[in-house]
Amino acid sequence: MKNWKLNLLIICMIVGCLVAAGTAKATEKVTITVSEDSCVGNTFPTSNFGSSTSLNVGDVYNNDPIQSWRSYLKFDLSSIPSSTVMTPSGRRTGTIVTSARLYVGNSGSGPSPPDIIVEAHYCDDDSWTEYGITWSNAPAYKNSCTDRHKLPRMQSCCNCWCLTEDAQKAMDEDGILSVVFDCTGEGIDHRWATLDSRENNWTYAPYLVVEYEDGDRADPNIKWEQLPALEPNGMDIDMSQVPLADDFNCNETGPIEAIRIWGSFFNDELPEDGVGSLTFRLKIFDNIPAATPEDWSMPGTELWSQEFGPGEYTVHKVYDGNEDWYDPMYSIWYNDDHNEAYQYTFYIDPCEAFDQQGDPYDPVIYWLGVEDITPPEDYKFGWKTAVFPWWGDDAVYLDDMFGWQPLKYPPGHIFEYDSIDLAFAIIGHTKASMDLGDAPDSSNSHNDDMEAYPGVQANYPTVYTAGSPPYGPLHWQPKAVAYLGDDVSLEVEADIGPDEDPNNNIDPPGDNSDQDGDDDGVDIPLNLPRCRWTTFKYDVNVVDENVDLYVNVWFDWNRDGDWDDSNDCNDCDDSEAVAAPEWAVQNQLLINLDTGLNTITTPAFLSWHPEDGTKEIWMRITLSEKAWRGGDNPGMVGNGGSGPRSGYEYGETEDYNFVPDTSCSEDPDLNCDGKVNFVDLAIFANEWLRGT
Repeated sequence: MKNWKLNLLIICMIVGCLVAAGTAKATEKVTITVSEDSCVGNTFPTSNFGSSTSLNVGDVYNNDPIQSWRSYLKFDLSSIPSSTVMTPSGRRTGTIVTSARLYVGNSGSGPSPPDIIVEAHYCDDDSWTEYGITWSNAPAYKNSCTDRHKLPRMQSCCNCWCLTEDAQKAMDEDGILSVVFDCTGEGIDHRWATLDSRENNWTYAPYLVVEYEDGDRADPNIKWEQLPALEPNGMDIDMSQVPLADDFNCNETGPIEAIRIWGSFFNDELPEDGVGSLTFRLKIFDNIPAATPEDWSMPGTELWSQEFGPGEYTVHKVYDGNEDWYDPMYSIWYNDDHNEAYQYTFYIDPCEAFDQQGDPYDPVIYWLGVEDITPPEDYKFGWKTAVFPWWGDDAVYLDDMFGWQPLKYPPGHIFEYDSIDLAFAIIGHTKASMDLGDAPDSSNSHNDDMEAYPGVQANYPTVYTAGSPPYGPLHWQPKAVAYLGDDVSLEVEADIGPDEDPNNNIDPPGDNSDQDGDDDGVDIPLNLPRCRWTTFKYDVNVVDENVDLYVNVWFDWNRDGDWDDSNDCNDCDDSEAVAAPEWAVQNQLLINLDTGLNTITTPAFLSWHPEDGTKEIWMRITLSEKAWRGGDNPGMVGNGGSGPRSGYEYGETEDYNFVPDTSCSEDPDLNCDGKVNFVDLAIFANEWLRGT
């Protein structure tokens, strides 16, 4: 039976943040001063105003042409603890921003009624600097404003904008928040405001007040969850010799379509073929209640069982820090035995899923049993303990002679003799709801090498969970705002789990790729003449026209199995070499698109092909609400074409494999200036007359 140590209860009472249900969260508050700020003006396109004591916004002077001003502010959120983890089930754990308010003073506005309205916009490009930004190089920002505030005319005061959503985005990405101030009617009405910069010693120089809490934006499909104790007091229970089990409560009838556990390896000694090479047997039992208060409950009749081999689950590293190890068979405790912890998610075919029974008024207790049945190797796998508060009865291990025995923390541990619970999650309906690419990826859930071309290993970042970073681009809500072509086929991962197609996008064991059924945004093959400027058209289906979007395109020009490279072109007039990067289309901004299908032409880019060898090429096009800033892992193979760790919220990624048309088009860019115009026609006519 569970017994709570007196010292633990005292700790809980002191902390005052733990309740029986385990749902109370402490809210923290932090004040962050602006780290960089500057204004930019259209009539001073190359001038920098980073040292100014004021931030100009709107049309400051009644001149002709109108002088339009904007102001950029940057906040470093690193003082807020962040532990965000994204998983294919849709769960996001970590810091939740509950409130973020930006306060800025103004020394006046004018020149006449009505009062000026200053809008705050989110900017996802944090590369600008206070003493480098100008009107000419200032980054683009989100078209729709996050919040707006009316400044009283010709009055000095402190003003407030609510930026909670933007602060959360920044926390989920790089921890830097960039904000842009502009005015309604910018460039039309002669209205202006002068805000105080950080160089101003007045009380109301810009500062951000953020309230946050540890918590989660939970996936409602997670029916039961005991989170892992990823901390020095956490430990892993050796299951190399014995099966383990723990109880859970069901208060909603429905199928179990995925199960997740957390675990580690003794002394961080991994299996020879990697952490994804294990074979597990998972079981669900009914419950045998404890007969007496001194007794313990345990698994009863086996209700469901299934084996999961390599490639039938996802696994990725989630923690690196000191943790303990415990062998229940011999009661041996190893302090600070290992560091690495892994999350395993097992997907279950809906036709083979176990239907758990129960409701809030009549819940049912079940037991989850886990056993490592991999043929013997020189490693030991352990199931990780769960965080307090613990639920139900002790977890158990199966003794050959005495049956199911309770698990207790060993003598000398801070929780000595207390109950051990194990970390796992029971997931209900795992409907395919995300989008990923379908280019071959050797860092996959199956740990199988894939080929991009005959004899060339594929290192395209496609799978989101396994082998990351670099992360395959994952879109959480592909149909919410805009997507490529007529439709999107949804999945939960590129190489495993439910998929609407129904084949997974890639099949690593069979070395099959390009299996996403609704890659229909681009009409292939494309015309890509070697070392010529070219463009192509693609379709974007817009659902919500109020969201700014970016398009990025990569081509594997040198056919080496990644999108990381750049090649030189010097074919035009034998002039100086011009780079043809594999990141061909870079952050094409899409704004003011109409609802429905839009046909877009890319900016001009240089294409490149090797003289000999493979003709076919792999291409990726990604539509998203975030600009691509060179990837999270520059220099790492497979960084090109990758997605952010937190994933994209909207959009779609499509991958294509085809043999391009390399013939020159009817209107070639003969002078290599990225434009096809009358200059090219004149060159063509001159060459024709000369007979060249």
